[in-house]
Amino acid sequence: MKLKASASFVRNTLDVEQALDPIAQSNPDVIIMIGTPEPLSKFITLVKRNSTYSVNSQNISFAAVSFTETTSFINLLGPYAEDVITSQVVPHPQNTTLKIVRDYQNAQLTINATAPFTFSALEGYISGRLVVFALQQSQKSYGPLNRTAFLDSFYTAQNCYLSGLVVGAFCDCSGGYALYPPNKDVCFCNQGMSAVWVTQIKNGSVVDIPSAYYDWEGSCFGFISVHISQPIIFGGSGSFLLQQTSDLRTGVLTAFSEYNSRGGFNGRLLQLYSVDYNGSISSTMDYSLDTLMDDGTIMGFVALSGTSFVEYQYNKLLSTKLPLIGSFTSTPYLFNTFNKNIINMRPSVVDELSSIVFFLSNELLVMNRTGLVYENIGLGFNNVNTYQNICSTLGWTNTSYMLTGKNTQEVCDLMALSDLQAIIIATHDATLMASFINCFKPKNPNMIFVGLSQIDVVRLSSLLNSLSNIYLSSFSPQPSDASSQLANLFVNSLNLYFPGSVPTPIMIYGYVVGRVIYTVLTNMQDSKADVTPESFINSLYSVSSFSVGGVSLGPYISTGPSSCNTGLRTMSIGTVNSAGNFTTLKSMSHSTCLYMPSQITMPIVLIRSAKNANDAYAAGINQAISEINAKGGIQGRLIKLSNLENYGDSSLLRYHVYNASSYKTAICFIGFDRDNEDFIVEQSKGNQIPFIGTRSGSSKLRTPYNKNIINMRSSLVDGASAAAKTLYSDLKFTQVATIWQSNSSYWTEAKNGFHRYANEILKVNDIKDFTISDNYLSTISSYQGVIIFADFSISDVISVSINNTNPNVTIVTMYDNAVPTLLNSKSNFYVSMPFPESTIDSGYNEAYILTYIINNALSEVTTVNYTSLMDALYRIQVFNIDGYPLGPIGPECVAGTCSDYCDCNQMAHQANVISSKNTFTLSFSSCGITFPIITYTFPPFYIVLIVVLTLILIIIIITAILGALYYKINKVNLSNAPKTGYMVLAFTDVQNSTKLWSQLGTDMSKALSVHNKVLRNLIKKYKGYEVKTQGDSFMVAFEDPKKAVEWALHSQKDLLYAEWPPCVMQTFDCRIEWDEYESVLFRGPRVRMGLHYGYAERVYDVVTKRYDYFGNTVNCAARVESQAKGGQIYISEDLLDRVKNDIDMIDVEQYSCMLQETRLLSNNELNGLIGETFQLSQATSQASFDVVQQNQADLPNLDDLYAKPYLPNLPRDNKLNEAILYRLKGSFLLKGISGNVNLYEVMSENLVERDYDTKKSNHSSRRSSISAFESSNQQLSKYVMQKSDGPENVAQQHIQLHQMYRLLQADKKLGVRFSHVDGTSSLPLTPATPPVNNKDYMDGASPARRFSQTSPDVQSNESHVSINSADNLV
Repeated sequence: MKLKASASFVRNTLDVEQALDPIAQSNPDVIIMIGTPEPLSKFITLVKRNSTYSVNSQNISFAAVSFTETTSFINLLGPYAEDVITSQVVPHPQNTTLKIVRDYQNAQLTINATAPFTFSALEGYISGRLVVFALQQSQKSYGPLNRTAFLDSFYTAQNCYLSGLVVGAFCDCSGGYALYPPNKDVCFCNQGMSAVWVTQIKNGSVVDIPSAYYDWEGSCFGFISVHISQPIIFGGSGSFLLQQTSDLRTGVLTAFSEYNSRGGFNGRLLQLYSVDYNGSISSTMDYSLDTLMDDGTIMGFVALSGTSFVEYQYNKLLSTKLPLIGSFTSTPYLFNTFNKNIINMRPSVVDELSSIVFFLSNELLVMNRTGLVYENIGLGFNNVNTYQNICSTLGWTNTSYMLTGKNTQEVCDLMALSDLQAIIIATHDATLMASFINCFKPKNPNMIFVGLSQIDVVRLSSLLNSLSNIYLSSFSPQPSDASSQLANLFVNSLNLYFPGSVPTPIMIYGYVVGRVIYTVLTNMQDSKADVTPESFINSLYSVSSFSVGGVSLGPYISTGPSSCNTGLRTMSIGTVNSAGNFTTLKSMSHSTCLYMPSQITMPIVLIRSAKNANDAYAAGINQAISEINAKGGIQGRLIKLSNLENYGDSSLLRYHVYNASSYKTAICFIGFDRDNEDFIVEQSKGNQIPFIGTRSGSSKLRTPYNKNIINMRSSLVDGASAAAKTLYSDLKFTQVATIWQSNSSYWTEAKNGFHRYANEILKVNDIKDFTISDNYLSTISSYQGVIIFADFSISDVISVSINNTNPNVTIVTMYDNAVPTLLNSKSNFYVSMPFPESTIDSGYNEAYILTYIINNALSEVTTVNYTSLMDALYRIQVFNIDGYPLGPIGPECVAGTCSDYCDCNQMAHQANVISSKNTFTLSFSSCGITFPIITYTFPPFYIVLIVVLTLILIIIIITAILGALYYKINKVNLSNAPKTGYMVLAFTDVQNSTKLWSQLGTDMSKALSVHNKVLRNLIKKYKGYEVKTQGDSFMVAFEDPKKAVEWALHSQKDLLYAEWPPCVMQTFDCRIEWDEYESVLFRGPRVRMGLHYGYAERVYDVVTKRYDYFGNTVNCAARVESQAKGGQIYISEDLLDRVKNDIDMIDVEQYSCMLQETRLLSNNELNGLIGETFQLSQATSQASFDVVQQNQADLPNLDDLYAKPYLPNLPRDNKLNEAILYRLKGSFLLKGISGNVNLYEVMSENLVERDYDTKKSNHSSRRSSISAFESSNQQLSKYVMQKSDGPENVAQQHIQLHQMYRLLQADKKLGVRFSHVDGTSSLPLTPATPPVNNKDYMDGASPARRFSQTSPDVQSNESHVSINSADNLV
């Protein structure tokens, strides 16, 4: 330890202030005090309150040499006494485990039963006991008892034994008393006690520190230093705010405690000196490292935590020449360039992610599309950069987003939009990881998640809603892994030295670091080397390889091209159960120092999509693969089967093939089911990945020749021909019938092949054909043999039925990937097999043989890919696997080199008809059965020529017509699609469509048709391109930005006036809303729109035969649309800048100012209007309602007060006949888009008053209209009261009457009668006549009409209404 400063004060005074500044300037960790309690207590109080001390002054430790009773500190300091340490020269007076203390307490109780037990009293008791001991020794000498004899008794006895407490040895060599002094260095010693106890104040009491007991036995004053063993100190730094820092320290200290319990290094104990760098502030990082370096005694830095700390202090750490051991960070700083002083324990981020990618590709068959979410710390940033580099090396597509506790939902939604197979999560925070997974799982339950290493699996498992498809990586064992020797070893030590601590993976890592350190020290102790930083480093590289609890580290190599400073080189990936138990699925070790992406061995993948993925065919493939991989695979690469299940869904099959087409390691499609022949042929032309061994005999896969399709089986015609040969030639039957599944083109082809072979080869024409729906059982007994052409589920039932009817009839079925019921029980039951088989199974042998054929072909190539596979297959031509002859196959025929096997993609050259006892074979040397060429007698040449020319002309005309139609259709669909480059992409969506579907059902379907028709008509008008639709959402591309904006504006207008089904507008989300001028603002479904201008790439989809667009512009446009509400149009600033010069647009604020000026009327105009109204209302105040109604045409028109202003000089769009307005809506942080994006709303002037707050009531948007109406009434009422001499109620009646006039004037067609204005008599209220069409309904813009259509009172002719105020009117 280093003494940083010292200060003193005058004895017997309290003047301690002069000691404050020297001590404060040294910024100490501990202050040792010598003095009496009063001045020391004052000093402690001043330090605690003094601002000149560091921010950590409250954490300074105080240690005092015992001068008087320790309890004095408690009385003097109060709360500041907490944790004060005091040395003691006697044991704790309450420690009754010592006999001397028990004797003391018993003795004191006999003198004073109420006196407390104190250190001072115990010291006095021991002194008294020492006197008694000396007197007893003097008595034994039988000499005179005097001072000399009394003193000599101490040196004669040397050691005084007092109830188990040894006082002494007293020694005076000159007096001849000590013939055998205990130590030549202490030959003269008059000090009795050699033990020191240490106590600490805790919670207002003085307690022992059991570990701080020192007995300097054999020492005397002035010689203690020779017995003090300096500890071996390693420095650590980390943010104590982070749990991982605490876990690392606990792990290291557990290992250090083990070492110290064994005696340490020749008595020198291992210690960890940790400094808190208090977050990630650079100044506090500097302070923490400077504190460690200034200590001067540390051997090295151990288990530093925090990527930012290590990266920021990297150069300073290296300049110290001290070893940097086991930092808990995967920063590339520590791995990229070898430095002997850097001792890495954990793998690098490259190791971790490369291992995860290997696991994903080789074990889970994730081939391409992965995503990464990472925490906003150094660890996360290092991972995302490395991850992108790995994906770039492998040719994978990737998506990455930064994850914080606040944006989990946003990142979850963005990831859900990506078509990913797996997501890697880079965080040590179990809560953050669980919240993301729990958010994503409902969106895609089958998504694969892999969590980066050293997560707390127990906590994670308790937070997750589901544990399926969740994998975790780890470079050290999980504490819950009972199979791990290291985990068990650590947990036992942790319980011993830190009982109550909960083990974590990071603790185990810290434990490994500590164990390596003490292994090196043990080696140094054995070699008697001095302990220095340099010798420690040299010894570590000398040991080279380490093993901790069965886990290997190293070898560490300091020189040469193989130099390496990385220890742990094994990554484990496994799963966790609900109890938090971790199960390792795969451990990946590498011999090199760094596991680089280029070293990742990607599997060779066979792709299969089947109705039933877990069938015998898959078992056959997997058996062959396991045998091949056990021998090392192909060129060190494993073969894997991606076995996908489509449940017979053709769309799912297409999706599987589409996905697999992007896999760089996919070698072929294998074993596809029949009934997909057209799709296979289509894909084989546009996709270079070949289809091998499809389970179909259709001629579509054989003719015309397609080199990308290789058939292992013989064809349907071959199998049917073999059946015909068996029945007619081998069994010599003459009466044969067929039963045929007539609605299947597949079995129709087989039936026709049977007929042709029988007719043309065997010259048999008498064949009776039945369909499966015919009543064949009644006549089947008259036939010797029956062949069935039908699906297995049908043919098996038919064969059993025939056998039950007549067991003597010979039955032949065509093999359909299943084992028939009668095969082993009836000898006259046969199956026509499409490949050589001695026994029939459900495809196991077929798949097993085919896999080995692929393996044999790949074994002969240097570069493994689908092109080299096909070249090898056609080059080898003939195959023989376990006695099954297959081939030859041949490539495409070239003129002059054709043979029987050119243009041949069928391996089987025989078909077998098998029963339980017999096998009949039909072999053919060509690629399938060939039939003789039939010759005909042709008519004269000129007739043939005319017929041929006529047919050619007809074909040309038909082709031209079809070509023109095809061109016209595709020109309409694709001509407006912008090419790759800059364009506008627009997205639309109907607000609350899910709710509308649940409310409206089929009516919503009608509404959607109206919506689609409006948008598509305008897309065509403005030369846009409809990219795709999804539900009620449109994605549209425009080459011209001006047309894009005009399209959006025109769409909102046309949607407003569209012919929506009447019931649609009865829903809240499609209700009609008016502005204060009674103009319609909303009507029908609210559609939001978002548009963005930028660069996008156009890609042609061979499946949909349409163009699609990709790039950041697509994402940005979608995000812009998501910010808008129903009825709004949002555009990005990029688009606004692009169209400003092409479209006259006015800022909404400028428009509002112009509008306000127009609304102002002069006082004379206002008074004139009111006066005219008053005169008429006064003249008619006593008139009946009918009279008023007759005179309503003469009423003055007050609508001038409320009419919507028109600005004649405003620039207006020619198509809309309205001004186009815009306003800035704000700066938005869009999901997946870097930086903030300014978004603007554009609108036509008639829709500027739209209110997008959907939480308001039906009438809330008219509140401004009501306010204006009431304001005018107040003005009129004031005028009437001034002019009228009548009572107030008469004036009020005038006002009410005038209100009624305005109401009637608003809609003269309305069939409603109101009560008299005084409310005393009522007239029936007739419901308004329903509108004859949607336009009438929309035009009904007055409050009266709205009242008549929406009020629940208007349900019968007996309803009444009374209008007495503006509120009642509304």
